[in-house]
Amino acid sequence: FACFHTLSLSLLFFPVFMTTPSSTSSSTSSPAPLPAKPVSETVVTMVKMVLQPHIYPGSDALSGGILLKWMDTVACLSAELLTGRPCVTASVDDLQLKVTPILGNVVTLVARVNRVYNTSMEVGVSVSVDPDNLHVCKVFFTFVELSRGGKVVLPQVLPITESEKEEFELALERRKYRLVGE
Repeated sequence: FACFHTLSLSLLFFPVFMTTPSSTSSSTSSPAPLPAKPVSETVVTMVKMVLQPHIYPGSDALSGGILLKWMDTVACLSAELLTGRPCVTASVDDLQLKVTPILGNVVTLVARVNRVYNTSMEVGVSVSVDPDNLHVCKVFFTFVELSRGGKVVLPQVLPITESEKEEFELALERRKYRLVGE
């Protein structure tokens, strides 16, 4: 599920970070912490229309694989907004559709980074479908930054609104649950 299809786009929009001899540190020192960003700076919205190539043959229902691809793409872009570097999907939580988008529906996907850990981050994706703005699902992805070796230091997110603070706290509970399952 890695979002390699956005990797080339990321390199166009984000500068390549290079180290110079003066900025190279010894392997025993920790990298400097990066400034935290508000959760709102990681929000990515993508709107897609369900067309004929997106549906199951003989049906009007959107293919689950296509929906998962769209969710992975928007989540990856959110993670890359935070890090400024290419990221890949490490895991996806349970996916259950409450409503199935059908041919002609407009699907809105909204992603945001909920919480950052040592080397990974949780990105939540909320999916709704028009014309009635029905809730389709909410899924949580875990992303990691692609590194060029050495320690990866991820910037933290600052939850500001009540809903962001709630998701920030719930993300820690979901992480504990994921780690128990391994």
